[in-house]
Amino acid sequence: MATYPTPVSVADFQKYINDAATDPATTLFYQSLLDSATERIYTYLDLDFTASAVKTDIFWGRNQKTHMLHQAAGAVTLWTTTDEHGVATVMDPSKLHLFENGNFIVLSDGRFDPCTEHRITYTLPATLTCPETIRLVITEIAAIILRESKQGGDTLGKQLELFRETGSLSREVFFELGERHRSILSPYKRYAV
Repeated sequence: MATYPTPVSVADFQKYINDAATDPATTLFYQSLLDSATERIYTYLDLDFTASAVKTDIFWGRNQKTHMLHQAAGAVTLWTTTDEHGVATVMDPSKLHLFENGNFIVLSDGRFDPCTEHRITYTLPATLTCPETIRLVITEIAAIILRESKQGGDTLGKQLELFRETGSLSREVFFELGERHRSILSPYKRYAV
């Protein structure tokens, strides 16, 4: 099962590769290509564009009133803390307020205890959509995976093969995002701070 649902439909992918197959095995294969490409891109970006997906931030308090979330939240659903003795406590999530379009949480009274692990579970906004640019890159990566598969050209993962005259030495370089795709995705990539 895919980690992230793909934002690209099989029908859109088939338009891109100019294929009108209706065979269930073929369309299921195309779905697996899209799932794999989505996994690669979302993992590379360190972001998820699935509306209403549930996420959890785990962090140690820094004796501050704020915490920057990994992704913008639509709503906070659960807040638990675990102290140094391993005792977990369910906290009141209504004391957490979202600011800056859901990117920051502010604790209404007190501070995030630095001796406590905090787990804040939240949902991504219900209106969240995947940008068209990312959808295009997912489609292109799925097409590359298809081309390199047995159903395409049977070179999955190979970008370079070197042989000595005897044919005894070969080297394969496996698929990575190209410079063009990295450049296209750069405005969306999340970098650790």
